[in-house]
Amino acid sequence: MDYSEESIKVLIDSMVGEFAIYSVREGRLEEYYSSDGIPELSGYSREEYYTLIGDDAFKIVAENDLPLLAKTLPGVIDAGNEADVTYRIMHKKKKYVWVRARARYLGEHEGTPLLFVMYTSAVTETDGYSNLLDFADNIVYVCDRETWELYYANKKAFAYWGSSDFSGKKCYEFTRHRTSPCPWCSIFNMKNGHFATDSTYDPEKDKYYRITCDDIMWYGKKAVTTFATDVTNEIGEVNRLQSEKKAIEEIVSRIPAGVVVYNIGGEYGHHFVTANDRAYDEWDIDKDAGMEWDQPDLIRKLHPDDAENIIRVLKSLGRTTRDTEYSYRFRRKTGEYNWFRNYVSCVEQPDGSLMAFAVITNITAEKEAENELVQSRKMYEAATNLANLAIWIYDIKKHSIIMSDNSASMDVSRSYNIPQVIENIPESIIQWVDEIISTSSGKYIIR
Repeated sequence: MDYSEESIKVLIDSMVGEFAIYSVREGRLEEYYSSDGIPELSGYSREEYYTLIGDDAFKIVAENDLPLLAKTLPGVIDAGNEADVTYRIMHKKKKYVWVRARARYLGEHEGTPLLFVMYTSAVTETDGYSNLLDFADNIVYVCDRETWELYYANKKAFAYWGSSDFSGKKCYEFTRHRTSPCPWCSIFNMKNGHFATDSTYDPEKDKYYRITCDDIMWYGKKAVTTFATDVTNEIGEVNRLQSEKKAIEEIVSRIPAGVVVYNIGGEYGHHFVTANDRAYDEWDIDKDAGMEWDQPDLIRKLHPDDAENIIRVLKSLGRTTRDTEYSYRFRRKTGEYNWFRNYVSCVEQPDGSLMAFAVITNITAEKEAENELVQSRKMYEAATNLANLAIWIYDIKKHSIIMSDNSASMDVSRSYNIPQVIENIPESIIQWVDEIISTSSGKYIIR
């Protein structure tokens, strides 16, 4: 169909916006007419623009986008289809900018196909988002899903890479001067259009990054956007803490007593760090259930009569670095309670927190012996009272004698003017003993 000069004039007069009409000759786009704003899309003056394109408007198109247009053009000319494509053109200040072109075939004029193209700037639609990403504390960049060509990078990325002239370059070419994709690239790990990791190592930079990758459409092209955050310092701190924890575990494992290590914090002041095998055995707790040692699980295993006092002691640990000692009853798997004594020493850490080292001792046998001794003493005192015996108790460590307070003992004390507590034994009592023995009827016992 022949498209006349008159039809072309009517079309031009009726259009609003930026557009151009091209004669298609041997794969070239020779401009037949263009609106005044077409050169402005590229940032060039009208003279500069026409000097640049000469007899082919394809000359201003980014080299890597020419295959897309070459593939699209036959469908418009030969099949009469309409096309809507987004691609890059050269820009005087920005290297390249994105434009959206909607094209349709008009017919032939003087034996040459005519192509009508309506242009809009795609940059305007995305500049706001790009400016916002420049304020982000992340490295952000976008590259082609198949060709790895870099389409966008924010200021943080440019500062990190030390350059901003990425036009037409592949991601790995621009960022690492490589001839193939980086072997550690997170894009290789993407599944169902997504990948995220809290830490991945970059051997060339010797840094760790938190990475998120997602498939997106970038001006109609399949692309991947990557957000990268430098977490090297965080990983270093984690590694330091893990190293310290391992060192503590090794030291604690060699101590021939039950030892538990806690970080001080929270309502009760305990967050489990590590414990040796002896500690697990003492409390009768499975080693793979170490988190049971955290509060309040530990509190629930205390004897009800001890819980309130132990909570008070545990809370006080966060307020002092002095050594602490306390006893309590703890429920074992069998349901029975054993007595334990904890010796706790707190050490201040570089970050100001406290780490508590607790040595656990099972004192059940000691407590049982104490109870038996108390019971025996009560029975003994009851017997001596019934027999009306005077009793003096000798404290070997203090070298003193204490007279019991039963009635027979009090009679002896008053009769011989002897104090209830006598120091400096045995020298101080020799004369009293001799006198008592010489006059005694035999009913007094010295023990």
